[in-house]
Amino acid sequence: MNRILLASHGPLAKGMKDTLAILAGQNDRIETLCAYVDDQSRDVAKMIDAWEAGIDPDDWWIVVTDVFGGSVNNEFLLRLSEGAFTLVAGMNLPLLVELSVMLDSLDEAALDRAIDSCRASIQRCTPPVAGGDDDEDF
Repeated sequence: MNRILLASHGPLAKGMKDTLAILAGQNDRIETLCAYVDDQSRDVAKMIDAWEAGIDPDDWWIVVTDVFGGSVNNEFLLRLSEGAFTLVAGMNLPLLVELSVMLDSLDEAALDRAIDSCRASIQRCTPPVAGGDDDEDF
């Protein structure tokens, strides 16, 4: 079964899961790991060890971390060669919506397409130019 773990510094992962539930519905195959929110969550390695100890080896886990090169991502990187999960850095809501709606059919190629698609969703927005030829289309 395909599953997702959202992992972040602070409560971002929980907030993303809560927001995702509003947009795409509740999904018990999406879990969170929020580091540095209290004394028990300061040892990221220990949290990941506990998560790994409880996963089903038949499941394919996609771990999505908040920041590439951050301490949470780096702890997962250390375990990447074990093959228990696929790691994606750069958590954002468009990516999570896309992954959650295709979770049943998700494979590595679809994951790569979703990542590429969501890169394009990051845009600097500017106001439309007044009096331009495109006013009617806007």
